Amino acid sequence: MKVLLSTILLLSCLMPLTSIAQEQSLDRAPERSQEGTQGPTEEEGKLREFGKEAERTSDENKQPETRSARDDDEDHTTGEIIGDILFSIFRDVVVPAVVDAAAEAAVEAHFDTNRVQEPEVVHSFAQYPYHEDGYGLYKIGGEKDFSLNLKGNLHYAGQGFLGGGARLRVSPIRYFSGEAHVNFLTERVNQRTDRMLLAAFFLNYNLVRENSWAMWLGIGDKVLRGAGASADGLAGNIGLEIYPVEPMSFHGSLSFGPYTEVFATGNFHSGRLTFFFGYQAFIAGSSTLGGMVAGSSFYL
Repeated sequence: MKVLLSTILLLSCLMPLTSIAQEQSLDRAPERSQEGTQGPTEEEGKLREFGKEAERTSDENKQPETRSARDDDEDHTTGEIIGDILFSIFRDVVVPAVVDAAAEAAVEAHFDTNRVQEPEVVHSFAQYPYHEDGYGLYKIGGEKDFSLNLKGNLHYAGQGFLGGGARLRVSPIRYFSGEAHVNFLTERVNQRTDRMLLAAFFLNYNLVRENSWAMWLGIGDKVLRGAGASADGLAGNIGLEIYPVEPMSFHGSLSFGPYTEVFATGNFHSGRLTFFFGYQAFIAGSSTLGGMVAGSSFYL
């Protein structure tokens, strides 16, 4: 009997404690569910998203089997489709055309001895665009085989997003040029500032060297660092300049690799100086960093 009474007394003491524990667990459950649905408190930002897409593209280019291993029903982003098309054109059309043209020229020069040789039309560089009437970057019968153009610009893509860049193109001879692009982008996200460096280096063949327009094709390498990302890989480059009427000209270039870059400007020439305004975009997968650019350049 004493044991029974002791048990009843013990249970009566524990029941309030049990109810309190149950109430506390019920109060904490909604807090846990809210914490699970809130997600990360730190905003990712455009630069970090762009860096992740560029890393993924770089990894896929280095390991093609990762792309073939995707599900067949996975949708490709617009950036991936454009990059695939550009790479296919460069690989299957541009490179064979340049190789065939060079081979044909070599055969004609060394084996076609019966044909009357016509005087060669030499397209050398002008001192600078519009140095003489009717001539843009190239000049017929000139003697200048060296050209250097250095550009600097600001890049603005909205509130909290600012950057700058420099572009150098050097032609030690009229047939080839070396090109370097360096861009530094910053983004303000809440109390944090993300920074990213994008660099590209190309060796170009100056395919078209006419008075009123010029075109070049190149191959090189691209590097991306910053905002928690790192990517690099093989890259291709296509550039075009048109000189319709003094003092105006138009520049457009497109490069692809771990990320795609579009750079298009309208230019105003004043002696060796050029002032330009246009649009610049960096594309990686589904992420695009696009904005207005303005700057100046110098011809040596």
